[in-house]
Amino acid sequence: MTKQGGVSTAGVALVIVLLGAAGGGFFAWQEHQELARAKSELASTKSALDQASADARSAKADAAAARKEVEDQKAALQQARSDAESAKAFMESEKAHAARLQAELTLAREQMAFMRARAQPAQYSQPTLVRPQPIRVEAIRGAQVQRAAPAPASGQGYAR
Repeated sequence: MTKQGGVSTAGVALVIVLLGAAGGGFFAWQEHQELARAKSELASTKSALDQASADARSAKADAAAARKEVEDQKAALQQARSDAESAKAFMESEKAHAARLQAELTLAREQMAFMRARAQPAQYSQPTLVRPQPIRVEAIRGAQVQRAAPAPASGQGYAR
């Protein structure tokens, strides 16, 4: 090798090789940094996806529980309506029964009052003393007989 101007070709080649190696190293380091950043982003995205999936499963379970609760409340409401209708029908039946009992009670009271009135002796006024009117007995006067007829023997004052 000849020296020309103080720098040898081998030196230049070495510098080129060193620059190429440094550039390749820098490029590899840059690629490695981007790969690490991409892995980090991928890990955080995967973590967010897992969290979203867990939240979705939880929301799905909550929705299923809420649907079940709504169905239970609908069944309870239907049962309450049925019970209310039954109670209403029962009350109507009891009102009709009470009215029949009231009518029977009134009839029984009227019959008892009638029977009491029949069982009591008749209310007559106080007896009064009746004074007999004196009877005047006169004999029938005929053309020939001028005397009075004798009184009857039985003691009743009948005239003949």
